Amino acid sequence: MVNTHVHVVIPPSRQDNQQQQQHSPSSVKAASVHPATDALPEDDSHAAMHGATFTASQSKLPKLFDSNNHNIGDDDLMGDTSVCTPPQVQLPGDMVRAILGFVDGASLKCQTAECEVLIPHFKATGYQGPDRIVSDTFCIDGHSFCLWIFPRGNPNEAEYFDRALSVYLWHSSLNDNKFDQALYNWGVHSLGDLASFEPSGFVFPDRSLHVAARVRVMAMTIRVHLEAGFLSHQGLGLGPPVLTLDVPFCATLADLMAALAGALPLLDLRECRVQAKRPRKCLSTLAAATMPLFGNLLCDGTDIDAYSTADVFVDPAGLDSFVFLKVLERSGVLRFVGRLQLSTYPTPHDMVAYMATVFPRVEDWRYVREECAPQLMSPLSPSDRLQPSDVVIFVAATNTPSNDDADHWMTHVRHGLNQYLERRYDHARSLLANELHHMTLHDVETIGDMLDVPRFRVHSVFAKCREDARRTLSYIMEGRHLGFICDSCGETDFGGARYNCTVCSDYDLCHRCYGASNVFVCAC
Repeated sequence: MVNTHVHVVIPPSRQDNQQQQQHSPSSVKAASVHPATDALPEDDSHAAMHGATFTASQSKLPKLFDSNNHNIGDDDLMGDTSVCTPPQVQLPGDMVRAILGFVDGASLKCQTAECEVLIPHFKATGYQGPDRIVSDTFCIDGHSFCLWIFPRGNPNEAEYFDRALSVYLWHSSLNDNKFDQALYNWGVHSLGDLASFEPSGFVFPDRSLHVAARVRVMAMTIRVHLEAGFLSHQGLGLGPPVLTLDVPFCATLADLMAALAGALPLLDLRECRVQAKRPRKCLSTLAAATMPLFGNLLCDGTDIDAYSTADVFVDPAGLDSFVFLKVLERSGVLRFVGRLQLSTYPTPHDMVAYMATVFPRVEDWRYVREECAPQLMSPLSPSDRLQPSDVVIFVAATNTPSNDDADHWMTHVRHGLNQYLERRYDHARSLLANELHHMTLHDVETIGDMLDVPRFRVHSVFAKCREDARRTLSYIMEGRHLGFICDSCGETDFGGARYNCTVCSDYDLCHRCYGASNVFVCAC
């Protein structure tokens, strides 16, 4: 829905020390689950507005900054470079979109507004101003927002009242059926301790404190897959999408179906089944037409969020649970063969009978389960029960003495799959080696998709690497377990082998800690 960044503005006289003094931005969270007791102000005459100043700017284009992180554009209307209006680029629209798409294509999907609210006569103790300051209402693409600021802390939160600065974002349409009616605003109970602002240099010479916020209304990219795309794809995974759709982040399944009907007019979607698709995984059928997609659709192992795109598979056959079949040819080509109903073919042994009808000249088949990179595959026995949307790779057995050696056969298959993975690694290495290439977050996201790195993991590393796309890609290519923490030493994104509890799947050790103790201790 929205992505919000709230911070206290540093006075211009102290901006040289910004890296040492600035408060870290806080994550947006639900401020309360109780019904709202105050209505959104309709005009500027609300009593809470007295003493407040407000400026808002809106644009579908991201702001541009020079090498010193200074905004390139109009002079700052509020005397502070941390909040200003976007530049007025006098170029044809298509050219602007092309330039900005090169800089960061994903940013074109966001509509942004920024505002700054002044708290006059700020004091950590003995503050005599209004208990709540409310900004003017500002709009982004039909959405109405305003900021609520409690200079002495939220009086309804005893832990923070008279101790912290509380800031909340109010959305006027939270009673729509596309939102949870129990949530009426987002924000932070404590943007910072009241006593810390003046010693840290955040109070202006006129004794005012400035709170700035940047609000983005997010869009969601839906990548649509059809079986025809699977058939034309060779290699790991199931291939790229046949088309992409941009929908509002709060879109429902009904909204998605309407967009699909417009994009695929030749398909009767009433007879199709639309399913969520993770990398090589199709999840349960979507049924609730009025629920937001981000609330029930999973992607990349997590709820759809501002950092993830969503993949859906449109299935005219309407199968509920199925498995994908692929064949690794002797030439090394890995291609898609088809899908089988899981209830009819629950084990690899059952699937061999089907393969005999499709490839009658092959007398003996071997098989593995395809996995995400870098594992690529896992062994299967004839009686193993398959899971919905498993990808099973069949390989024709060869009449050689070494064919009975399971290790030798698995090594041969892994070598064939590794050839596809190495091509993706080579692409990433070539980007890193090209010093003339201006690497962007979009480049890293594309490579992350190729390597089955979830989009939200890419953004987490991007933030850790101080938004340096080249360093982000280098960090990912170091072979780290992104997002995992060693439960012994606490190291994050560690490299080497990872030892995981097979019972609870929530306890991990790095190679160094496991080797030091040689004992796997888990609380489960």
